[in-house]
Amino acid sequence: MTFTALHFEFFRGISTISSIVADTAEKLWTVLHPDYMALPTIEQWKEISDRYYELWNMPNCLGSIDGKHIRIKCPKKSGSAYYNYKGYFSIVLMACADADGLFTFISVGDYGRNSDGRVIKSCGFFQALIEDQLNIPPSAVLPNDESNATFPMFFLGDEAFPLHKNIMRPYPRRTLTNAKRIFNYRLSRARKSVECSFGMLVSKFRIFETQIDCEPDKVVHIVKAACILHNFIRKHDGRFLNSNEQDARAVYNLPGLQLELHGRQQTTASDLRDRLCAYFVKPENALPWQNNVCI
Repeated sequence: MTFTALHFEFFRGISTISSIVADTAEKLWTVLHPDYMALPTIEQWKEISDRYYELWNMPNCLGSIDGKHIRIKCPKKSGSAYYNYKGYFSIVLMACADADGLFTFISVGDYGRNSDGRVIKSCGFFQALIEDQLNIPPSAVLPNDESNATFPMFFLGDEAFPLHKNIMRPYPRRTLTNAKRIFNYRLSRARKSVECSFGMLVSKFRIFETQIDCEPDKVVHIVKAACILHNFIRKHDGRFLNSNEQDARAVYNLPGLQLELHGRQQTTASDLRDRLCAYFVKPENALPWQNNVCI
């Protein structure tokens, strides 16, 4: 329902309704944020990681990160700052979701013209990640890894995000081998959680299906309120999947495609990605259908 429709429904001025909506959205975020989107503790991060492995066969994963453009009207005297590559004006919602589609952090309000990589580097999440302020658990051994070498906990991102020891991104398409294609598939498969989160957000709050005719600062409050209400609804009325509902843990022995790693201990982000790639193609860790992405 638009502000104009609310104006005729309740006989209040459009500017008054706009202020009421923004103030209410801000209060919803303030009240619900400590309980429904607080910074996870070490134990809660471990529970998220276990859940990711249970549902998506992605070990040591703490969440998937992505950005979404929220369509807005062109702000006055903003030039092209809010004009994105899709051809409309927007602000960026940068979010991280767990395996069940709950938001663990959000950052709202960046210019629509900025790429996801630029947005993530400027938000508080990335700064806290670099400064080790996110309560991230220590490195742990990957399941079914005979080497017993530890691997850092990490988040998943697409090609737009930087490669970091705590952020895994796909291999560039121009250098793909069969093993790297499998890695990209496994990463993309696990990243569905954040895409599903955005889909559920839009389906619950139809305001995101069209342009929001408010100033950017008010849109920020509305988006934050919608995200925290999404978590509230998911925790109280949502239905979480069990692993046996989709046979996510089904594993069979598959031939070939093993990578042998020799030499120095893997320490850089690129080395860690190569190690995870080799882990996914081992028969004991492979998914029965993952060879379908090979040439």
